[in-house]
Amino acid sequence: MRKLDSIDYAGHGDPMQCLDAYLPDEKGFDTLIYMHGGSLEHGDRNKCQKLLPLVEKNIAVVSPEYRMFPSAKFPEFIEDAAVCVRFVLDHVKEWGGNGRVFVSGGSAGAWLTMMLAMDTHYLENAGVKQSDIAGYISESAQQFAHFAVMNYSGQDGRLERIDETAPIYFVREGMEMRPMFLIWYTNDMWCRPEENRLMKASLERFLPEGGVLDALELTGKHCKPERPEELLAAFEKFIHKEENHEQVQRL
Repeated sequence: MRKLDSIDYAGHGDPMQCLDAYLPDEKGFDTLIYMHGGSLEHGDRNKCQKLLPLVEKNIAVVSPEYRMFPSAKFPEFIEDAAVCVRFVLDHVKEWGGNGRVFVSGGSAGAWLTMMLAMDTHYLENAGVKQSDIAGYISESAQQFAHFAVMNYSGQDGRLERIDETAPIYFVREGMEMRPMFLIWYTNDMWCRPEENRLMKASLERFLPEGGVLDALELTGKHCKPERPEELLAAFEKFIHKEENHEQVQRL
């Protein structure tokens, strides 16, 4: 395994806009961007450690930092995620990748993932088309408005709210959808299983026959599988699923 340390993906010299890349020794690998959780307030790129066994399966793991509350404000963390995706797409072939890039994250990182997938203007502003993304993997995402975004805007973060800060808000007929994998846990945070089941049902309402939407409930707590090997196997299976490499679905 090769490691690239502390790469400035935004070009601003901000340590909160750096990434680490864990690369397979052999070339021709798929690439997974995994954004860490931490309520949009804390956490760091070392949280990707649980996924590093994927490198042995010919999957690079890229783990970025992003600006967070309280120094950042909405939607700067989403914009950082989009710029990071653009940077990885621009450089992954230089690193030895095959060009297929999957966007993922856990908890708050999964919310960032889903916002990029569903509110497409963030990637578009960074110069990324949805067709550039091989697929999205969401681990324990809040599919409604994120509680930290609500708290910092003066709202009660305990509320379940659907607005333009909620991934599920953007489900609509005619939207472009890349292959997507929703994962949550049996003993997850409050309302996470219910929100993800509703997101799954909402997407399936418009998904054409044969569309690529996978979902999995794993035994465990929030982003902590009881059997970590099951999470790794689920990631690997989805990433290496052949139809995910080329297919674009339209709802």
